[in-house]
Amino acid sequence: MISTSHLGFSYAPGQAALHRISFALGAGERVVLLGANGAGKSTLLGLCNGLLRPCHGELRVGGALFSYSNVGLRELRRKVATVLQDPSDQLFGATVLQDVAMGPVESGLAEAEARRLARQALEALGAGPLAERPIHALSVGEKKRVALAGVLVGGPSVLLLDEPTAGLDAPGEDALLAVLSARCAEGMTVLVATHDTGMVERWATRAMVLRAGRLVFDGGADTLLRDWPRATEGCGLREPALAAARMSR
Repeated sequence: MISTSHLGFSYAPGQAALHRISFALGAGERVVLLGANGAGKSTLLGLCNGLLRPCHGELRVGGALFSYSNVGLRELRRKVATVLQDPSDQLFGATVLQDVAMGPVESGLAEAEARRLARQALEALGAGPLAERPIHALSVGEKKRVALAGVLVGGPSVLLLDEPTAGLDAPGEDALLAVLSARCAEGMTVLVATHDTGMVERWATRAMVLRAGRLVFDGGADTLLRDWPRATEGCGLREPALAAARMSR
């Protein structure tokens, strides 16, 4: 679905944020991207959705080399959707329903059909009762669910999420992970950048670990849990409960 080859990026000359990152994500994968603050997680998401342009290396989507033209960017945004760490940065409607329906309307759907799809997306996330609420009256957790509904309604092939569980209570997190799992079962690829190492044992099938802009682990979630101390050495990550239990045996 999406792959990179020797991808690198610098915000300033001589200050590399990412070093030669190579990976390929397949259809239906549930991937957690781990790393400390400043490790490069958000930068990598920005490269994968075209918000940033690499200094070197390649990005491929659906096997085709990505073109950074206006046409290429529009096509990428149709296939690859992102939910930002701060959902306020991508909510523009006056009400929840208006915001979630905005994308389908702009793509040419009749407003009635767009609103039907928007309500459907909200219900799937347990956010149906929020439909008529003004955006400014939402909590951070509610805004995250609305932002996710707004991208899911477009039917992307790849979904990128930056710290999606931050600010969610337990029921909200359970609803989020259930929706993501269901979409992955339908073939969507989901990549979650997070500090929540518990997601490795609760949800992920694959894990990737960044340390100082370098990809130091890429493999099965079970493998990471078995080899946690070695695989995450120097990464500043909290050891999840399952990995700690295995080490204590």
